[in-house]
Amino acid sequence: MSSELGFIDLGLSTQIQERLVKPGKKSDEVYCGASSIFHGSNIRAGHMDIRAQSFASQGCHIEGSGSITARALQHRPGVNTFLESSTSPYLQETRQSSAPVPGSLCGDLKVNMGQGSFQATEFRSGVSLRAAEKLQLLAAPVQDSYHKTQVLKKNIARVKTQSLAGQGLSYRNCGVHGVLRVDTPLLEMSAQGAPPALEIAPRESFCQVLQVLEPCTQEEKYISTQFKPAFKAVLGVGITALSAVLAPPLVGSVIAASGHAFIQNSGLECLADHRHIQFKAMLKDVGKSLAVSGAGLALGQVLPDHRAIHAVKNTALNCAVYQADPLKALAGQGLVQVSGFLAGQIGLEYQSKEINFLEHKLLHGALSLASTLSLQAINSGHLDWSKAFLAAGATMAAESGAELVMENVKQFLPKQLPQEPWSDYVARCQEAGLELGRRTQACIRVLTATGLCLAGKDSGDITACDTASANALEHNFLASIPAIVLDVVQGAKDIKENLEAGNYWTAGGHAALTAGSVALDLASSGLGTQGLKAGARAAKAGVRLAKKAFSKEQKGPNTLMKTGVKRAAKKGC
Repeated sequence: MSSELGFIDLGLSTQIQERLVKPGKKSDEVYCGASSIFHGSNIRAGHMDIRAQSFASQGCHIEGSGSITARALQHRPGVNTFLESSTSPYLQETRQSSAPVPGSLCGDLKVNMGQGSFQATEFRSGVSLRAAEKLQLLAAPVQDSYHKTQVLKKNIARVKTQSLAGQGLSYRNCGVHGVLRVDTPLLEMSAQGAPPALEIAPRESFCQVLQVLEPCTQEEKYISTQFKPAFKAVLGVGITALSAVLAPPLVGSVIAASGHAFIQNSGLECLADHRHIQFKAMLKDVGKSLAVSGAGLALGQVLPDHRAIHAVKNTALNCAVYQADPLKALAGQGLVQVSGFLAGQIGLEYQSKEINFLEHKLLHGALSLASTLSLQAINSGHLDWSKAFLAAGATMAAESGAELVMENVKQFLPKQLPQEPWSDYVARCQEAGLELGRRTQACIRVLTATGLCLAGKDSGDITACDTASANALEHNFLASIPAIVLDVVQGAKDIKENLEAGNYWTAGGHAALTAGSVALDLASSGLGTQGLKAGARAAKAGVRLAKKAFSKEQKGPNTLMKTGVKRAAKKGC
């Protein structure tokens, strides 16, 4: 057989895969196995004369007598591979191995070549090799590795695992059974241990290079802690919400930026595993966040307070610092400003009795649903309806829960100082009420995020719900607090004046009217039954008429802004 081009034989590999599920106590264990079996070709002849420009074979068995002549010849082994894995919630194990499948030359064969290379080849029964330039007899690697990960502790916040890994490497040499005659000016050999015995023909110029290969085994064991993304999202919400109410704006921005950078750069995991914290990356993220916050606060003092200006300002800052896409950033900022405006309008309509309790909650839920879907479309182009409906439900629940706190607003209001003007006292009470509202808002956001985490929701769900509920609380719940404080303080003033004048029945009437007024304020902010909501306008009108009956002076909406003057006591009540 002769060929001017060449001869190539790569053998054949068969693939086998299997999968088995074993029922377990807590959940199923999945076993997967895959293997590749190599099958080499066989060339047998009583006498052969093979001539080719190049000759390449893999795992081929050549048996007979005669000659093989080629300018370049390569004889490589095939490879058998094996992979198995076992997976359960608390244990994952993988093992992988590969081993050479050697070919062979057998019989009275004379192999003539310019350059030749044989790897893990078996020579039998008097084979002779003649290379005019160079001959290589090489060993083939045998590899085996495993990786085992075991869960040591697992809870709602973190997963602590122990990993075991090992890798072994050895070699399979070329084998000589009988006599192998070699005739070449340059012989390169690699072998594990002693090289094969050869009968080398004498030459005037001969060089032999031998590389001794040593088998090695590497094993390592390490324990790592991974905090769950949902738990990190809860921490992020808590840091953002609490830093806004417990510290001044600038200090709160520094705390929030530092906390988020610490979480995002695996600071929690580094502390748990006693590893080095990536302070350089943390400081870089903190610097970017503070640059955006500081520039936003500075520009806010100069630019007009308008939602369109805020959207453009925030877009420019994010593009400059974070290299964000200008179109996506502008669309996202515009959506945030529009959502805030609509939430405020819904609150105003509700306080003016234009919509009832059910309509108020449904409108806020619809706004949260629409804004969440719009943000998804802008950021990823994919709409997740389940996440959007979850955000709508969380918004309605968070707003109603926040308003429940205002039932006990009176005990949080300060006492009037001696000689303090009534207008200053009213302003101080309203500021205290707003501070209570801000703290309530922060607590509701943290509790909502924690509840979602305990319910098994992921970090994306938690972030979407927090964004929607924060928008509703900021532009609707906080706006209702001044009206509630107004009724509480004015009622306390009326009661005190009548008690001091000896009008006890009138004081009791004012106490009842104040309680009713506050209850109606709470109802108009989202509390109370549907029946109370249906009669809210009539009840408010009744309160105003009753106040006229209990006082000579008609109380208007600006009464609290007047300096308090005691009325003359009315005897014989």
